[in-house]
Amino acid sequence: MKSLAAAAAIAAGLVASMAVADDTATEKGGTQVGVLTCSMTGIDNVVVYTKEEFDCEYKPNHGDAQHYKGVIKEIGVNLSITKDNTMVWGVIAPVRELDSPDALKGTYVGGTGQVEIGGGVAANILIGGSGNTISLQPFSVNGMTGIGAALDISAFELK
Repeated sequence: MKSLAAAAAIAAGLVASMAVADDTATEKGGTQVGVLTCSMTGIDNVVVYTKEEFDCEYKPNHGDAQHYKGVIKEIGVNLSITKDNTMVWGVIAPVRELDSPDALKGTYVGGTGQVEIGGGVAANILIGGSGNTISLQPFSVNGMTGIGAALDISAFELK
């Protein structure tokens, strides 16, 4: 249980640092252009490598909702058994609006920390998309159901 407590402390620190990163990104001229919500549809976890699949909906501040398929591939220690996972990000871009209906397609990279016992929390900040100019900032912590803890590096691809 000490390792679970240590993972919880690390995840809490990661969540706090991401809140600061969110403030820094918007101060450097980024604008929140919408919200991306992704719900897990499948998972493959082998402790040091995890692949999760998601259905995602991007709701821009202006315009129609867009739908994407997302795949997160994580490398790191993942001692989780997750049944349900929904993530919500604020989409930060260097422009006020993303004018392409496929603007979020691409690969995003960053780190993840999570702790779950029944219900749990996680946070991640990801940078990528069109010319690595789009940032996915945790709008809130993830909601999930399961047990375990994880700390890893993530690659998130939106198709």
